[in-house]
Amino acid sequence: MNKKNNLYACQYVVTVDCNSYCEYCSFWRNDPEIEREISIEEHKKIVDNLYSAGVKYLDFTGGEPLLKEWLPELMKYAKDLGFFVTTTTNGILFPKYSNSLLNCCDEINFSLESTDSSIHNKIRGVKSFDLVKESLKIAQELGFKYKIICTSNNNYKNIVDLIAFAQKEKTKIYISPVFSYFDNEGESPESANLIMELLFEPYVFINLPIYQMIISRKEEEQYLPGCPALNKTIVISPYGTIYAPCHQHVAKEIKIDQSLKTLIDTNEFKNIRSEVNNFDFCKECLVNFHFSFSFSSKFNKFFFMEAISTGKNELEAKIGIDGLIIYKQQINKSYKKILELVSTSKTYKDNYKEIINVDEAEENLINNYLKTSNEFWNLALHPQYFLHNYFWKILDNGVPDEIKNQGFLFIIYLWILFINKYLKTEKRIEENELKEYSNFLLEYYNKISKFIPDGFNDELKEYLQNLNKSK
Repeated sequence: MNKKNNLYACQYVVTVDCNSYCEYCSFWRNDPEIEREISIEEHKKIVDNLYSAGVKYLDFTGGEPLLKEWLPELMKYAKDLGFFVTTTTNGILFPKYSNSLLNCCDEINFSLESTDSSIHNKIRGVKSFDLVKESLKIAQELGFKYKIICTSNNNYKNIVDLIAFAQKEKTKIYISPVFSYFDNEGESPESANLIMELLFEPYVFINLPIYQMIISRKEEEQYLPGCPALNKTIVISPYGTIYAPCHQHVAKEIKIDQSLKTLIDTNEFKNIRSEVNNFDFCKECLVNFHFSFSFSSKFNKFFFMEAISTGKNELEAKIGIDGLIIYKQQINKSYKKILELVSTSKTYKDNYKEIINVDEAEENLINNYLKTSNEFWNLALHPQYFLHNYFWKILDNGVPDEIKNQGFLFIIYLWILFINKYLKTEKRIEENELKEYSNFLLEYYNKISKFIPDGFNDELKEYLQNLNKSK
């Protein structure tokens, strides 16, 4: 992998000071060293530096980032440069700063631990439940793009209750595992399996590969994705330095005294980057911010799981939740088939023949997809290619709602046929089921065919016909 100038995402820590005292976090237990913090003007220079280095995504975090009154100004500065900007808050100060945050970020995240105020307040160490609810109401009224974030923390019932709350509020909810750093026990494989089954609930976003990593590590699978810290991701401290390799485990602070393009090519930077995944603390760590950017770099089950997670949420954002409700039974049944297929696929080191049924893979798939030298794979003949280049455009071309709503079945059946045909797995789909899925895809194609722009028809139809054929 080419490790030069690949930085894409930055976790920007504006302070480690916090007004919550969460049970599973240790930041608030440490001295925030406020006297070392740099000014907003110095932060702006670092934001410029990140932009020049090619970084596209900035997540302003803490501690509690809204403890810095100048945060909205810094976020607006970054957004105006062209960054995709997010921030996560415990909600305590959002009512105070909500108006000043308008148009400053692309999405804001609110931490909520439970629908039971006493449980939320106990975990957070402060009475903030009512403020979070108030913040959600204000965010909705003011038109923010926002979501709830929560940790599953080996408590399935609590997550089901939080999902029900989010659905009632018509608010997106992002579910993340509790990690083993800060002396936490970490998420169990049993909990991970249960949480993964919830992906196709309305308003729910789950990063399937993160939960699969928990299971795969427990099963001692080989060649699992590694952490991309200092390769694709970087963490800036409140002190004008780089937390190396990350915020959770700072082995070293690297001073930013030159352009990042130059800095990442220094021996100091390269030496610590080469140790990522080799530190003792890396062995059990699965920090979502970093690992989220590692699952697209190899053609394996983690790649598929990320694509399925993303596809579901992109389609939900495009057509709404009605299809998830109307076809819930078929969706859940078929989604479980996908999980069975993908989860039993093995990871591999270098040879794609260990994961792909080469006899079934058309020459175009192998030549244009598996043998590509690009870090992010060419999507020729891959379901995501057709979803992005055909399906989304078709849906925008006047497709009636009753047909749109079946789109969730379309993407699930598309994945099932592709994975069953090309991916080496311990599970296989019965012929009668494959015929059912294939017939639906072709029938659905016929329904949407009159809405397909010129030039799309032949390739898409041929692709669907070939998915259930053997060589």
